[in-house]
Amino acid sequence: MQSLTTKVWGRDFSLRVYFDCCTGEEILQSQKDALEALRKSWQVVDEAKPEVERYCLENNGRDIGSETVDNVFKYVIPEGLYVERNENKRVVLLLCAYRFDPEHGIALQFTNETLTVIDQQDALI
Repeated sequence: MQSLTTKVWGRDFSLRVYFDCCTGEEILQSQKDALEALRKSWQVVDEAKPEVERYCLENNGRDIGSETVDNVFKYVIPEGLYVERNENKRVVLLLCAYRFDPEHGIALQFTNETLTVIDQQDALI
């Protein structure tokens, strides 16, 4: 399994990279290209931080007890990248542990290097 060491929202992380492949399937060139395109446009991940904070407040604002998130890492920890098997568009998910849903976590879906949705990992994978 491959990993990528990079900064996410100002903090260093080693992210495991998962490719959507069944047993015996090769990683597609389009999957390699999707990962590389996101790496080259990594600022879109950093720019997604306010959306992650908004997700936390909208879904668990009562638990947070504030109208703002003072430290996103109290609630969200990036853990990996999931690269979809898709030859028509580049889809990479940033998989994160989520304090308020440890079983499902959350994922940020980037389609063609644009944040398109934040939801439970199970809903997006």
